[in-house]
Amino acid sequence: MNWLTQWKALSARPAGLLEAGSLYYQSQVRSSDDPYGTADKQLLPRFKRLYEDLDVFSDDHLPALPRGASTVLTEFLTSNRGLFTKPPMTADATVRPALTALAGFRAEFEYQIADLDVVAQRRVARAFLHLQRSIVADAEVRAKWERAFQEGETACERLGAVHLLSHGIWAFKVSGEGERTDLVLQEPIVDKEVLAVAESLVLTEWKKAEKQGDAVNKARVGRNQAKAYSVGVLAGVELSAVRYVVVVTSDWDELPDDESDGQITYRYVGIAVSPAAPSRSAARVLSKKRLLQSR
Repeated sequence: MNWLTQWKALSARPAGLLEAGSLYYQSQVRSSDDPYGTADKQLLPRFKRLYEDLDVFSDDHLPALPRGASTVLTEFLTSNRGLFTKPPMTADATVRPALTALAGFRAEFEYQIADLDVVAQRRVARAFLHLQRSIVADAEVRAKWERAFQEGETACERLGAVHLLSHGIWAFKVSGEGERTDLVLQEPIVDKEVLAVAESLVLTEWKKAEKQGDAVNKARVGRNQAKAYSVGVLAGVELSAVRYVVVVTSDWDELPDDESDGQITYRYVGIAVSPAAPSRSAARVLSKKRLLQSR
C-alpha cells in the first residue's frame, strides 16, 4: 500500500479524535465533572494508539513523503512522544495540549501534501523556462545544445534530463513495454533512487524536428508514445496529471495547443537550440503558450 492510500485511511482518526475532544470540552462548560472517566477511558487510550499508528506510518513511508510533509511528521512524533505515550497524572493536563498538538499537525501535514501536481507543474515550467533562457543568454550552453541537436534525440533527452534534475525533477520516458525508462542511463527507473533525491518524477517524450514547420508532426508522435505509459503512479513524487512532449528545434517553431483526454493533459514544450533574436511572437510561443500553462 502506498503512503497516500494509507494516509487517506489513517487521516479519519485524528479528525475523529479532534471532534471527540471538542464535544468533551463543550460538556465541560456546563460541568467539570467527568463521572464516567471519559478522558481517561476514551480519549487518552485513543491518543496513544493514534500516536503509535503514526509512528508505524513514519517507519513505512517517511522516505516517500514530500519533503515538507516528512519534516512535519518527524517533528510531531519527536516533540510529542511523552505527551501521547506517557501522559501526566491528570487527564485534563494531557487532553488539552494533545488536542492542540494534533490539530496543528493535521492542518500542516494536509497542507504539505495538498496540490502536489500543481507544485510539480510549476517546478517543471520553471525548469524549461530556465533551460530556454540559458540557451539564449549563455553561448556555452547554446553550443552544448547545438552539439546535442546534431547528435540526435537521445543526446538531447540526456542533456535535458540532467538540466531537469538540477531543479529536483527526475524525467523519464516510456519504454516499448510502456514502463519507465531513465533518460540518461537508458535503463529502467529505480524507484528507491528517485524517492531518495527527486522532488518530482515526470514523464517526458523528447523529439527532434530538423525541418522548420515539422514540430507539430513530431509533437503528435511524442504524444502517441506518451499515451503508452501505463505503470502505476509512484505516490509522493510522480506528476500524474500532466505528461510533457518536448520538441527540440533549431529555431523557434509553432507547436499544437495542449491536449487532454479527460484524465491526462499532454503539454507541448518547444526548445530552440539556435534561436534567432527573440521576436515578440517567439517570446509568446515560449512563455505564454508552452511553458506557463501549469495552473
